[in-house]
Amino acid sequence: MTVSPTTRRRGVIAAVILAFIAALFVQSRLDSAIDSTDRDLPTHAVTYGDVWPLDVANTDALRSLGLGERDSYPAGRGMLFVFDRPYPYGFWMKGMRFSIDMVFLSRGRVVFIERGIGPEDRRIVTPPVPVDQVIEFNAGEAQDISLGDRIWYWQGF
Repeated sequence: MTVSPTTRRRGVIAAVILAFIAALFVQSRLDSAIDSTDRDLPTHAVTYGDVWPLDVANTDALRSLGLGERDSYPAGRGMLFVFDRPYPYGFWMKGMRFSIDMVFLSRGRVVFIERGIGPEDRRIVTPPVPVDQVIEFNAGEAQDISLGDRIWYWQGF
């Protein structure tokens, strides 16, 4: 069975239109700014090709505990810390039992990264500029994230 050029062209046009509509839908659901008091907090983060399910720490109690007191954390997942106002928030490894990467963001833009921080590390990791978001990953999982990258968030799936 052969496909006529007209049928093939219509198929390509339909695929392009569907891709455009899908891109508009996704773009309408992505955002880099987060209101920590919003009841509809994001469930996923995306940057150039990578998508991560998120746990959100948006209260003092959740931010204080973070990933502490856990033996492990699911691969490919991140914990997003959301703050009401930008500030150079410090993070420590108190209660941690595994190594992590910390990605510090200002309005969704990566401004500082600290990789491979072990549970024995007693430093307080502080970004050089004010931030309003931090994402913690298992060590090595932020390897494709670079300074200046934009990270968007959405609720769904």
